[in-house]
Amino acid sequence: HLLEPRIELAPHPGLTDLMATISCVGETVPTSGQLRTFGQVACRHTYRGAYDNRTIEGDMLEELAQEADDGDTKLVSVSDRSLRIQLSEMVRDANEALVQETEYRKEAAQWVRGSRSSVDGIPSRALGPALKATVAPWSFNRSAGADIAKSQVEEAPAVVVVCTRGDEACDWIRAGMAVSRLTLAASLRGVQCSFFLQPFHFSTFRYELKEALRPAANPQIIIRLGYAAAGEATPRRSLEDVLVERYTRRDKPMGGQR
Repeated sequence: HLLEPRIELAPHPGLTDLMATISCVGETVPTSGQLRTFGQVACRHTYRGAYDNRTIEGDMLEELAQEADDGDTKLVSVSDRSLRIQLSEMVRDANEALVQETEYRKEAAQWVRGSRSSVDGIPSRALGPALKATVAPWSFNRSAGADIAKSQVEEAPAVVVVCTRGDEACDWIRAGMAVSRLTLAASLRGVQCSFFLQPFHFSTFRYELKEALRPAANPQIIIRLGYAAAGEATPRRSLEDVLVERYTRRDKPMGGQR
């Protein structure tokens, strides 16, 4: 049996920092499909390297879209060649604009880890060519990362965009939940994913992307899909590092022991 969750988005409008609450409302018997998906939690990770030339068929993309879509989110496949090129140019131009910002480069570099013992961050072995060219301290041609990112979007076996009905904080969370469902479903099918958020840092690029994808609603993230040999897993924080256990007065054990 598994615990059955209840998720409430923005449960207290006055508390703007409280994005969601997750409560356990009982137990449920998981389906075989849910168990297979659950098994991918420890397997999925971002793959920033080159994909091979295998095509992702339309039936596969439809399956992934069904996993991601929930009525409030929609997975839009960018199959039109001219639109793909337009999207890749947005990624390149936004990337070039971002790397001119010292704070962005500094923050990106802070998340790069050289040690295998790090508990989080991106190990240097998992950077991929575009990010490595952007944040590496020895890089004298930072536009190279933008050009690589453009090529990755333009030449990927498939590119999709997660869109939402609205564009408020709750919609951003829904987009993240859709990405989680998509990446688990992709991992189950042997498909790798990597993400492009550069255009979303700028309102002009985001508006341009929204216009290009009409009648889709609000684009939230660009995802590259393809096949490649599974890479090495990256560090994750432990459950104890991200959860704080709290008791109500009724539930708290005798003597305050956990």
